[in-house]
Amino acid sequence: MSQVEDLKHLFSEISGGESLAQVGIDEFKQAMSTTKFSAFLHSMGISTEDVGVLFKLLDADTNGLVDLDEFVTGCLNLHGTAKSSQLARMSYENKLTRREIKSMQRSLADLHIVLRMMCENWSV
Repeated sequence: MSQVEDLKHLFSEISGGESLAQVGIDEFKQAMSTTKFSAFLHSMGISTEDVGVLFKLLDADTNGLVDLDEFVTGCLNLHGTAKSSQLARMSYENKLTRREIKSMQRSLADLHIVLRMMCENWSV
């Protein structure tokens, strides 16, 4: 069985076999408490030390649930050489965040100018 198939099978066990299933943090923690689940992830080089952080890394759309695609893709991204793609993704997201912060800084500076002008006009 391929690694992707193994991951799909593992997720099926966690989710109860439902085709469109999603698992929450509680189900994920319960699964992580089993040796089979944690041993498989360890065999892929994925740390299971902090279950909450691992869950957040897998929850790509940040809706508080992990579906099959998020689970498989997330595990593959955290495994082996795919770690570099995860770092690239994080770098890209950081760049977007920096752009957004700079935009907010410019907006705040503009707002400061407008408020200063309003105060000057008010005191006249």
